[in-house]
Amino acid sequence: MTANRVRDDLVGMVDRALGSDAKAALIAARDLKDEVEWLTERAVAVARREGYDWGRVSRLLGISRQWARERFKNAPPRMPPHLVARNRYRSEQVATERLIEATPLGCRTSSG
Repeated sequence: MTANRVRDDLVGMVDRALGSDAKAALIAARDLKDEVEWLTERAVAVARREGYDWGRVSRLLGISRQWARERFKNAPPRMPPHLVARNRYRSEQVATERLIEATPLGCRTSSG
């Protein structure tokens, strides 16, 4: 995962959220909410790794220290949700392709 790829994907989501297609805009807005959550968790993990205490983290996020500590107590960096979904789709696609390849030619049905 490269920062440029994630950035490009996020810009694409913002473009869709700002677009005129209502369905695409709503889906993009929903997906962006998940991405913002991931970005926040990642930022907290980076800050904690750099020695920021919970008071400083909470002030910068505009939430209480207690809420920051509770909410992010197990906030390790992870892959962005859109990449997880893309990888899940890709693994399902690969599994289907393998199944098709393993099917003997005589067992395949033809359409038409």
